[in-house]
Amino acid sequence: MATTNLNADAYHLTRDTAESSRLEAQHEVWKTNVGHLIHPRIAETLPQRDVLVGDVGTGTGAWLLDVARQPNAQNWNFHGLDLSAAQFPPIPSSNIRFSTLNILDPVPADLEGKFDVLHLRLLVMGLPTGTWVTAATNLRKLLKPGGWLQWEEARFGDLVTLQTDLSHFALRTSSEALYHSIRAAVVSRGVALDEIASLESFVGSGGFEDVRLDLLGSDRVLETRKGFSLAVAGAFRGMIKMLASADPEASTWREGGAAWQQLDSIENAMRREELYYSADIMVVTGRRVS
Repeated sequence: MATTNLNADAYHLTRDTAESSRLEAQHEVWKTNVGHLIHPRIAETLPQRDVLVGDVGTGTGAWLLDVARQPNAQNWNFHGLDLSAAQFPPIPSSNIRFSTLNILDPVPADLEGKFDVLHLRLLVMGLPTGTWVTAATNLRKLLKPGGWLQWEEARFGDLVTLQTDLSHFALRTSSEALYHSIRAAVVSRGVALDEIASLESFVGSGGFEDVRLDLLGSDRVLETRKGFSLAVAGAFRGMIKMLASADPEASTWREGGAAWQQLDSIENAMRREELYYSADIMVVTGRRVS
C-alpha cells in the first residue's frame, strides 16, 4: 500500500453508522441513474444457475444484496469482498458470503479463476494513486476465462457545482471553493482524483479485452439530482473528518471550523434544491477472454 494513505485500510472515509447509511442511500440513487444493476451486455450472457457474482469494495453489500433479490438470480451465488469487515451486513441466505480482501495484494489461490462477474463501484477513495493497473490485473485473475468485469466510477476530479437560479451565485462559489480545497488536500495524500478519468485505459492495461466505456450524466434522471449531491456532500464530510484526524493542527478541518460551516450551508442549499453537484458517471465493462 502507498504510504500516503490516511488510515490503515486505505479507505479515506469513515466506516461508522452514518457512512453506512450514506452508502445505502447512494446505492439507490446510483442504480436509478445508471439504469441497471448488471450491465445489459453482461446480463444477457449469464446462465440461470452456477453463476458466481463478486462485489469488490462491497462495504454494506448494498449492490450485492440487491442483485441477489432479483428473480433471475435465485440460483446464483454471491461473494462480497472488502478491505474491512466493519460494514458487512448479516448474511440473509446460504448463497451469500462476505470476506476480506485487499485487491492490491497477490490473489489468494482459492479465489483464482472463480468468478463469472466482478462488480466494483466508487473505489476512488480506497485505491491510491498509481495502483489502478495493479488492481485491474488482480481482478482479471479472480475471473474465470470468459468472465466479466463491471467497474463504475465518477469523474470526481472534474466535479462541478451548479445553481438552479441566478440568486444562488454566492452559494455556488462557496461550494466551488470548498471542493477545490478538499480536492487539493486529498490528492496530496494519494487519492487518485486526477487518475480516475483513465479508468477505461487502466482496465485495458490490466489484460481485459472487449473493454467498453459508457458515459452518463449524474443527473440523467432528474429525480436523483438531489440524492446524488447529498451523497457527494456526505463523502466530503467524511473526507474532512479524515483530514482533521491526519492533521490535528490544521484549523481548517477541525470540527466546527470553517470547512464544516461551509459544508453545512451547502448541504442545506442542496436540500432546498438551490445547488447541485454534477459529474460524469463512468461504467467500464471488459472481459477476461482466456
